[in-house]
Formats: sequence, C-alpha cells, structure tokens
Amino acid sequence: MNQEIKSQIDRARELLKELKESCNRDLTSRTVSDKTRNQTQEILVKMGSVIDQTMRYFYSKKVAPKLTQTEKEKAKTKIYFPITSDKNSMKSILGRGNMADLEQDYPDIFKFLESIQPYNQGFEWMKQLSIFANERHIRLTPQKKIVEEKITVSKEGVGVASWTPKDVRFKSGASILGAPVDPATQDIRPIPGVTSKREIWVSFTLGDSGVNSLWLCETAINEGEKIISSFLKLF
Repeated sequence: MNQEIKSQIDRARELLKELKESCNRDLTSRTVSDKTRNQTQEILVKMGSVIDQTMRYFYSKKVAPKLTQTEKEKAKTKIYFPITSDKNSMKSILGRGNMADLEQDYPDIFKFLESIQPYNQGFEWMKQLSIFANERHIRLTPQKKIVEEKITVSKEGVGVASWTPKDVRFKSGASILGAPVDPATQDIRPIPGVTSKREIWVSFTLGDSGVNSLWLCETAINEGEKIISSFLKLF
C-alpha cells in the first residue's frame, strides 16, 4: 500500500482509540464533549479524504498521462472516489474527472468501483461516510437504553406518583399508592399498575440518523482500508 495513504489510516486508528476513551468518559458523565465531536469528525473526514486520494492516485498513474494540459487543469478539482446511489450517477462523477470511458478502458477498475457502492449489500455505510465526512459540524445525539430509573406508580381513580431512586431514599415499610417499596433496591415490588424503568446512555448517534457514530468510525477505518487495498492492487 502507498506509504502516505497507510500513514493516514494508521493515524485514523490512533484517533479511534482516543475516541473510544472519550466516548466512555462522556457516557459515564452524561455529557457530549467537544473532544468526542471533534474526534468523530476528524476520523470521518480523514477516511473520506484517504479514499478520495486513492482515486487521484489511480488518475495520476493511468489517466492523466493521456490527457492534454488543458484537460488536466479542467478536471483536477473534480476527481473523487465515486460513492453514489446508482450506476448512472457513478458514471457522471467519473465523467467530470475525465474518466467517462473508464468502463471500456479499465473494465476491472469500473467493475470494482461498482461493486462497493452503497446500493450493494454490505456497503451501505459508504453513503453514511460520504454524508458525514462532508458535514461542517458533527452533531451527536445520545442513544438511550431503557433499564430502570424513573419509577412510576399509578392507581386508577387515585393518582400517579413517580421518583428516581438516586434522588429519593425510602425506609422499610414505605409504600406508594399501595405498592410496597423495597429499601434495598429503592424500587417497588411488582403489583398491577406499577411500571419501573431507567434510562442510561449506551452510545452516540450521528444527529437524528440513528447511525452509531463509533460504529461508523470503526467501519470506515476497517472496511475502508480493505477497499483501498483491493483498489490499489488493480493497477
């Protein structure tokens, strides 16, 4: 693998390790730190950039030598690794980079590029990488898991009472609307009409997308490296 590209992937792995540590701290303290946001963005931007670099590397070795200086100047800012929703869109992106004839000139390259597009099973993450690598500001949303925290007791015709065990301490013999409280757990002993649940943060998602940010960063590095390695072996 190209040493410059490899060094950037290695750096992304270092950032991933730091991100995992930062996420764990944030999930424990129930905060979303600037460090976690910034490291998430750094990883996604870096991997998006590295993947684009492999396309520019192919272009410089195989396509550019056949072009005039005018053609090179016109296309130099339009060469990206195509990540699209369909084959025609992929051809359009390649065309803007003077690679409209890629399917005829380099059929193996074209076939490979088409095989790893987001519309193929197992490569849906490529679309998410493309979206979030281009966002100026990463917004992370806590993903919650219902476990046990807010306890609510209701009794028809009587009323509703609720509390959080960490804030309220009940002594032996206490009851809420007829539901006995276990002083050891500060929870109620189950009876009809009683609900018991707690929310804890288990991960962060990218905005409202539902995409786990740590998962996408790790996938972009691990699967992205496989794609880059396979691509570079083709030329």
